[in-house]
Amino acid sequence: MLARVIGAAHDLSWCDARSAGATTYDVRRVQLRAAVAQRPHLVCLAAGLADVRDPQWDLAATRAHLLHCARVLSHRGAVLLTTRQGAGRRGQAGSWRSASRRLRIRQLDGLYDELHERFGTIHLDPGDTGGARPSAAELTGRFVHELTRHGLELPAVSLARHS
Repeated sequence: MLARVIGAAHDLSWCDARSAGATTYDVRRVQLRAAVAQRPHLVCLAAGLADVRDPQWDLAATRAHLLHCARVLSHRGAVLLTTRQGAGRRGQAGSWRSASRRLRIRQLDGLYDELHERFGTIHLDPGDTGGARPSAAELTGRFVHELTRHGLELPAVSLARHS
């Protein structure tokens, strides 16, 4: 959705390198290569949820993979978009209910906070939404607002028609 909004005002080449269930190791090993090949100006770095679901989760390894990806992309001139993952996940059915998984999500959010501090990412903290996970349209709207605030000229576009 964000690509469509940006594409309404700018010449845009878009590459979707994501893969459901990919770990940060997968992102570093496969998706980073695909992203770098595109010579991106803007990259949404969102990884780590598959990692925290793994009973053998290694925070240090997740951190190393995310830092590597952010470093490579930043050094090639890409602006990174990141978002905290914990907002709205409390109370959802399934694995997010366990205290250990909630702790892992907070730790993952801390890694994204670190990326923001180290690499100047455009970083969203959707905040507490009262237990409801923000919709893709809401997150897109927030990114559009932040990109505009950082100087990217974007048209006023109704996100409802892009969902």
